[in-house]
Amino acid sequence: GISSLTNDGDLGAEYWFNRDALIFVYQSFSYYAEIPSLTKEINFKGERYWESRYYFEGEFLKYQKTTGTKETSMNYTSSDLIKEKNQLLKFMAKK
Repeated sequence: GISSLTNDGDLGAEYWFNRDALIFVYQSFSYYAEIPSLTKEINFKGERYWESRYYFEGEFLKYQKTTGTKETSMNYTSSDLIKEKNQLLKFMAKK
């Protein structure tokens, strides 16, 4: 999994592969308490959040589900996720 801190909260992501093919991406974002957000969803830690699941077949997004409301800047396209996948594979190949 990958975690990063932003100005608005904490973004976590998991990328699942079958060999080098992306099959699943899970993203979760928890807002900092002082940041206003569009979402009213509350996670198990009592924080406002959203989460998304993306299911791929080959390089094609087959299904996507989001719980909570994302800010517009956090709307990822399948192309964005494929680019991130390629960057991750390059990074992992160096290790």
